[in-house]
Amino acid sequence: MIMKKLILSFFVISIFLLNGWSMERVSALTSAKAIVTASAFLTDQSADPSLKTDSITASTDTKDKPFDWKGLIIGLLFLGFYGYVIVWIVITLVTTKKILPVTKQEYINMRKLANKSETASDEENKQAFAYTEEAFDSWKVISGPGEEELRSPMTMAQIKKSKELHTKAVNIMPTDDETIDRVNEMGEVLNTNQKRSFSGSWKLIIVAVVATIIMFYLSKSKDESVLRWLKSFWIMPVGIILYYFASLAPAFLISKRERWFKGKNIHNALIGTIVGLFIATPATSTWVTSWSDGSKTKSHEINPFFIFMMILTFMVVIVVGFMIGLFAGLNFIRNYVVYV
Repeated sequence: MIMKKLILSFFVISIFLLNGWSMERVSALTSAKAIVTASAFLTDQSADPSLKTDSITASTDTKDKPFDWKGLIIGLLFLGFYGYVIVWIVITLVTTKKILPVTKQEYINMRKLANKSETASDEENKQAFAYTEEAFDSWKVISGPGEEELRSPMTMAQIKKSKELHTKAVNIMPTDDETIDRVNEMGEVLNTNQKRSFSGSWKLIIVAVVATIIMFYLSKSKDESVLRWLKSFWIMPVGIILYYFASLAPAFLISKRERWFKGKNIHNALIGTIVGLFIATPATSTWVTSWSDGSKTKSHEINPFFIFMMILTFMVVIVVGFMIGLFAGLNFIRNYVVYV
């Protein structure tokens, strides 16, 4: 729990610092623009003195400009956070092992290797069965009224606790058929509920890919290779990959969200609305003019609302492309830290 709070605090602090850094950059750019304007004004007044003044100003600005500690701290925070995200995702996906069923003969062989009797005692079988009952009682009822009671783990805490109880039951090495079946069923339920699958927005990924392609053609120079461009503009491609893996959610969490949100996704709704309005907006408007002689003529003009929607859609695509990394960070917290 402490680790979760630290990660959330780390992420929130980074966002606040980023906002502060952005405002500072805007202020710096505004100041720089004012200096350039003043220099141009002085140039109109006198050529030689202005050059000297501009030179002194530039020299003073270079000398007095403080080191950007805030930018360094923000960079380290984001590199640290997303580096930790990558490590945590890899460890989680690698260490999440499927629970394999164990047969009665395998338990007997295990007992022989442990120098125990081939058949487990009644107390051992009862204890192993009790562990499965303890886990089952902690799960949430998912069956309807009047139906056979079915339960399933609905939180990561229940998953972890149930895996511990399952390990204890297996370590007892029961040989009673009913107990063995119960332990194997418990393992299968845990496998089903902790299996991860993509729960993010494919539309968001598609839009981010489109934004990457647009930025490729807008920012890549003619003689620059693709690999060199990627070295200087890696944020979108890496953000897309990270978003996919950060959006891998366990099955129990996906089921919970389906009950809460009925399968709705805010990203899909936003993108679908903007793109849908753009597609539905006619590119031209048709005007029909009726003349006094009874004839009619048609004229076509560009629809100004279509131009507006095209610009808005373009802006949304670019913004989403740049923010894909932020969405990846949020999905990581939801799917790997707090499980909501």
